Amino acid sequence: MIKNNTISENTLVKTNQEKATNFNTGEEEIEYVRAFKYDNLTIEEIISHYNKCRDTRLSQIKACQDMKEVYASWPHYKQSYGYKLIYKEFDTFFEKLLPVLQEKIIDLESIKLFTQLDVQRNSLTEDGRNAGLLYLLPIILPPTTRSVVKVSNAVSFLIFCVLVKNSDGHGMMLDPPNRSSLWRFNNSFPINYNDNQNFCGGFGVQWYVHNGKCGACGDNYGDSVPRMNENTGIYGLGYIVAAYPAGSAVKVHVRLTANHKGSFSYSLCELNDITKPENDSCFKELSLQGGSEYYQVNPRDYDVFNVVQLPENFTCSHCVLRWHYRTGNSWGNCPNGEGAVGCGPQETFRSCSDIAIY
Repeated sequence: MIKNNTISENTLVKTNQEKATNFNTGEEEIEYVRAFKYDNLTIEEIISHYNKCRDTRLSQIKACQDMKEVYASWPHYKQSYGYKLIYKEFDTFFEKLLPVLQEKIIDLESIKLFTQLDVQRNSLTEDGRNAGLLYLLPIILPPTTRSVVKVSNAVSFLIFCVLVKNSDGHGMMLDPPNRSSLWRFNNSFPINYNDNQNFCGGFGVQWYVHNGKCGACGDNYGDSVPRMNENTGIYGLGYIVAAYPAGSAVKVHVRLTANHKGSFSYSLCELNDITKPENDSCFKELSLQGGSEYYQVNPRDYDVFNVVQLPENFTCSHCVLRWHYRTGNSWGNCPNGEGAVGCGPQETFRSCSDIAIY
C-alpha cells in the first residue's frame, strides 16, 4: 500500500540488474535460490526471488539446528529488512526464535513471560503469534535504523496481544496503514510502539476532563494543536498510503489487540489545506458495503476486514480516512433510564490514514 521505499511483492522495478537475474517461468527453483542468496538484487527483486524459492528455503531452514545456522545459510535475514522476511514465516522460525530471544533478555519478568509464551505456542492464534513476532524480531536482529524495542514495550505488547484476555480494549487500522503505524511497513517513519492506544487520552481523560471530546485522530483533546496523529503532527506527515477509484468499495483491515465489543464506523475528510490539521467537522460519515453505517464487533473478532463504500463522483488528492471504534464493555445508563453494559460513555479509539481518490 505504501508508495515509496516499501517492499512490494507484485511489482518489480525494471533495471539492468533485473534483466540479468530475472528468470523465465518454469526454470528450476534452485536458480531463484542462487539469485536470492548471492546476486546483488534490488529490494523488489529480492522479494520476487524470495517468494519463488519458498519450498527449498523452508526445507533448508527446518533442517537448521538454530538461528545461527539459519543466518549462515540465508544471510538476507540479518539485513535491515530481514524482519519483513521472517515475519512471513513465523511458524517455521518460532522454535528457533524463542531460545535466541531468551538469551538476549535478562529481565526476570520478561523471561517469565516468554517462558509462558513458549508453553502456549501450540494454542496461540495466528494474530497472537504475529503480534509477538513483531516485537521479537528487533531484539534478535542486528540494530538498524529501526530502533530496538525496549523490553518493557515488548512485554507490554505481548501481554495485550497474547496472554491477557481481561484487559482494556486496544486496536488500530492497518490497511490502509494509519499514521501511527507507518513504521510497521517502512522503518523510515517515526516509531510509535503505542499505535494501538489512540484512545483520546484514556476513558477518564476523555469523559471526566474533556466531557467526551477527543482529538480528530484519537489524541488527547487537551494536547496542543497539531496533535501527534493529526495532519502536520509528529505522525501526520501527509504520506499518501493508498489511492482508490471514486465510488469503489475499499477493504479495510483493523486489528484489535484486545476485544471489548462495541462498534466500528468510518468517515472521510478532504484536506483542502495540507498545511493545517483536520478537525471533527471535516469528517463525513461513510457507509459499509450493504448500506450499514456501523459494524457490530463480534466477541471473537481480532483481525477484522470491513468493506467501506467511497462516495460516487468524488475525488481528492489528499483525503483522510478515519476508523472510529466505540467500545461497548462499560456499564452506563441507557436512554430508557435503565443501566446496562454498553450504555453511556465508552472508551473510544481512532485511526487516521492519508489516501487519495481518483
